[in-house]
Amino acid sequence: MKNHQIHFGLNRGLSTRQPGSSFKPLATIGPGLENKVINASTLFYDTPTSFGNYKPHNDNNSYGGITSIRNAIVHSYNVTEVKLLSIMGLQKSQEFLAKVGIDVDANEAGLSLALGSKSVTPVQMAAGFAMIANKGVYITPTFYTKVEDQDGNTVIEAKQEKTRVMSEENAYIETSILQGPISAQGTAPTFVGYLGNMDVAGKTGTSDAAVDRWFCGFTPYYAAACWYGADDGYNYDGNGDRMSFWGTNPAASIWFPVMKSIQTRLNLETKKFEKPSSIVILKICRVTGKKATDNCKDTYSEIFTKDNEPANCDGHQTLTICKESNKIATEFCKETEEKSFGTVIDTEKNANWSPAQKIEDIPIETCDIHTQAEEIDVPNVVGKDEAIATTLLKNEGFTVKVLKDNDKTKAKGVVLKQSSTKAPKGSEITITVNQYSGPISSENTTGETTTSNTTNTNSTTTNPTTNSTPSTPENTVVS
Repeated sequence: MKNHQIHFGLNRGLSTRQPGSSFKPLATIGPGLENKVINASTLFYDTPTSFGNYKPHNDNNSYGGITSIRNAIVHSYNVTEVKLLSIMGLQKSQEFLAKVGIDVDANEAGLSLALGSKSVTPVQMAAGFAMIANKGVYITPTFYTKVEDQDGNTVIEAKQEKTRVMSEENAYIETSILQGPISAQGTAPTFVGYLGNMDVAGKTGTSDAAVDRWFCGFTPYYAAACWYGADDGYNYDGNGDRMSFWGTNPAASIWFPVMKSIQTRLNLETKKFEKPSSIVILKICRVTGKKATDNCKDTYSEIFTKDNEPANCDGHQTLTICKESNKIATEFCKETEEKSFGTVIDTEKNANWSPAQKIEDIPIETCDIHTQAEEIDVPNVVGKDEAIATTLLKNEGFTVKVLKDNDKTKAKGVVLKQSSTKAPKGSEITITVNQYSGPISSENTTGETTTSNTTNTNSTTTNPTTNSTPSTPENTVVS
């Protein structure tokens, strides 16, 4: 921090900073909903994309593939928002921002406007998010209500104007979308449940090189915006060096404790965001983002306004594909994925970027790598009791077939042999079980056969020099 000047007179609430992704709710999602360019289930193809010379990228180069606008906000995908702005047009974003007190030259900013490339103040961001919280009504921010003299006469009074920016229904849908970042999969997972059961919505923001960190959000009671950074973050030492703030969002680490303190000190009752009665709930096909038909297998429920419902799903074919061979999976493929063919999502049909999604050829070949089940070790059950052997084999996922044989040298019920030591799981293992119930014989070293009776009290010895007593298989006559 050498040669760094501390600006005690700087009003940071009115100082402009780049808002990063915290700008998306105001620059793209809000106007997109209000102009019916999107609804909550609209799908985008989130993948490395070029918009002419402009090539935005996602954080950590992590991309979501085909993803809904709701899910894109959960993970803060950048490419999705730039595509939305490209489809909607810069002018509609500029007009929407102007209604919440943010004046920008959208043409100068270009598509990077979607990612917060234009600087704004914390007060502007707080007022913009308060508009969403106030059911779509923007109220001019002020730091006072009125000033009175010593006699109680009003000297000056704040004049706050109210402007309807979004419909109550669209504001609720955006509120619902903004609850996603404060989830286990979102960009602020550390703060899940921080305010107890109080509903909370918001968006994180990070500018280039993490110089500026933001959290802007609201509860059913209050809205606030928090910026965290250095006054001269892009040139903190006068030599062009940046001061970065990586890791857990430090702005959110301030925002949530402040909100919790307010909630505790004012003893605020736990509340949920109020859903307008006119909101429509529909079953949606995950493949197309449209209203599901009876043929759609992968579905979920989503909320809409009555005048901005998606069309019916126009059909697709979904197959289970082996990830290794990229062919139709067999029952033996372990790594698989569900892929749909024969359709291009609506937002990609007139794409002015590259690459655009294309219809993939429907595969006709079956995986030729995984043609049979992988062989595993079969427990060695020779010498074990039939019941124990059968249990061991079944516990490992095999079926058991039992044959009988006679072996005078083994006890009755003992497994004499098994068909395999390696086999695919689920296959049949044949065991041969001794059914001989007579006296047990053992062959001595001179070739003499000794027969003992079952009480082991008497023995009879013969002295053949050329023959021993053979075992007698089931259904075999030995003379």
